[in-house]
Amino acid sequence: ESIRFRPFPEAAYVLSWCHSQGIKTAVISNWDCSLPAIIHGLYPGNNFQAILVSAIEGFDKSGPELFIRASEELDVPAQKILHVGDDPEHDVASPLKAGCKAVLIERDGGFAEGLSKEKIRSLTELPDIANRLFNIP
Repeated sequence: ESIRFRPFPEAAYVLSWCHSQGIKTAVISNWDCSLPAIIHGLYPGNNFQAILVSAIEGFDKSGPELFIRASEELDVPAQKILHVGDDPEHDVASPLKAGCKAVLIERDGGFAEGLSKEKIRSLTELPDIANRLFNIP
């Protein structure tokens, strides 16, 4: 049985906000070579500036390399990157090792202990955190 991907309902809102602020967006994932086509199918016309997939790049999110590669691909210093994900190790510890900022999303609110002080339950909370961390007007 194939896996069906569905974007979170608030993802379009947050992506629109990012684009309105001139914030570059990227997908960074431990997945196979099919992910770029899946992303383009889910978000037609929403051009992510980078889609970095472990199977294509040759390293996964267990270390800082994929996040360093994102910094290079986006032409954005690592300290100006905010990564959001649901895995305390791969989505918080690894981006922090690369010099990025990180937000842990736990939709059920059962936050795991971890390195990130920034924790959210919904992507709609992201603009406020980004404004605070990066002084976005």
